[in-house]
Amino acid sequence: MSTLASLLVLGTGARMLSDVRAVLIAPTSSQVATRFRLGNGLEAEGKACVLGSALLHGPVKLAWDRVLEERSHDSDTSVIIHEFAHKIDMADGEASGTPPITDRTQARAFERAAEDTLEGLRSEGSAILRPYAGTNRAELFAVASETLFSDPDGLASAHPSLFRVLEAFYRQTPRRSSGVELT
Repeated sequence: MSTLASLLVLGTGARMLSDVRAVLIAPTSSQVATRFRLGNGLEAEGKACVLGSALLHGPVKLAWDRVLEERSHDSDTSVIIHEFAHKIDMADGEASGTPPITDRTQARAFERAAEDTLEGLRSEGSAILRPYAGTNRAELFAVASETLFSDPDGLASAHPSLFRVLEAFYRQTPRRSSGVELT
């Protein structure tokens, strides 16, 4: 688990995870009541499966059954990377979907790429990013971070501008066949 979490900060430094106070492990995922926005002011109620969560100034929570499942398969998802990406997003004190980027030019490029990708996800979907990425900017960042490390070639092909800004932010060029190269 710590290997995947530390993969995210190889190029940026561990300070990005300074808000991680604890990691809580639940034996299984849980079901929670939720509301879904359908558009045009309509909402539906239902149940959502919670595999993990990350709270600002709080713990990271992970479902152990999901962690083991992803470890035993060649999975394109990672609840560990996803939730720790949320903590990186929160490193500036808010879950905005934009990680702490100090360079203004890089921050504007990140904002543009994220907005364009989110708009495209909502109108056309994506062959590589799962639909949950279209929920909001915070989920886009977390899902795209998972995809950057699980299928970098697919992300680069389907969403080149998003790939480039994530690569620049993480200061890494993930390569599926040869591990991770620091840039």
